[in-house]
Amino acid sequence: TNTPGRNADAVADLTVCFMIMISRHVQAASELFRSGQWPKVGKREAYLKFQGIELYGRTAGLVGVGAIGRRVAARLKAFNMKIIAFDPYYPAEKAQAEGINLVELDELASQADFVSLHAPVTPETRCLFGARQIGLMRPDAYFINTARAEVADEAALLKALQNKHIAGAAVDVYLEEPLPTESPWYGLSNVICTPHIGGASQDVIKH
Repeated sequence: TNTPGRNADAVADLTVCFMIMISRHVQAASELFRSGQWPKVGKREAYLKFQGIELYGRTAGLVGVGAIGRRVAARLKAFNMKIIAFDPYYPAEKAQAEGINLVELDELASQADFVSLHAPVTPETRCLFGARQIGLMRPDAYFINTARAEVADEAALLKALQNKHIAGAAVDVYLEEPLPTESPWYGLSNVICTPHIGGASQDVIKH
């Protein structure tokens, strides 16, 4: 059966969740708490260590404005975020009506505080967000992929994270799944990784 957009809300929710978690260092703070290190670190030091940024007023760059991309944009408007997007097939008048500013991919990469992928895998989109675009991202920007690993250059992304060229990433999809135990993803402190759970919502089944 063909069920386009079936899990769009679930994936959009996870995308926004990722944005908040990486920008506020939620996972690292939780790990410190669970390890019992909070008393040793101290209240003030923990507060300073995990200071992050707010979504309010920041710029989200969406690569793809399909069912999921549009839902992500709708959610981010509640944070008063500026929404820019790259999608050569989305009508400009529709984007304008929805408060989305269509831009070229390089411009999106260089301007966005959060780059989020929402494109399907096709011959045209394979490695669409490549080493060039990753290199254009700012050092304080975050990368999110809840779409497909093939849409980005995974090797270039890993290198950018290892070299702290970008602030961090949240990733739900990988070129090899499950990840092998020797994968470099496991050794990165500036990422949130989940095991391809974007559509794992009970409500998806109900619909």
